Amino acid sequence: MAIMKYIARYYDGDTLLRARQLLREKGIATHVQEASRRLGEQWALFVCFNAQAEDALRVLHDPRHQPATRIDVAAFEQRMATADLRLLTRAASIVFVIAVPVLCALIYLLWRYA
Repeated sequence: MAIMKYIARYYDGDTLLRARQLLREKGIATHVQEASRRLGEQWALFVCFNAQAEDALRVLHDPRHQPATRIDVAAFEQRMATADLRLLTRAASIVFVIAVPVLCALIYLLWRYA
């Protein structure tokens, strides 16, 4: 699993929103992480796909730049919103498949030898 690449730090929420919207329109998925509030409000902007990091920096410096790789950001965000639920369901199923037979075996052993 690759770590997202850091792109920029923003101290103004409106500037951050404009940058994210510009990158979204260019097909570059981003993630924002709120930084420590000790020095005031600030946010760190990351690209979700490392291959798009250089293009993201270029787009922020020159909005006319066209990225080499574009994705459907809306579809990516929708998939990410449901990905955790599917992972949780898969994990619960695995635990259930393992836990039930083990529990049944323990009950049988207790019944048989107790």
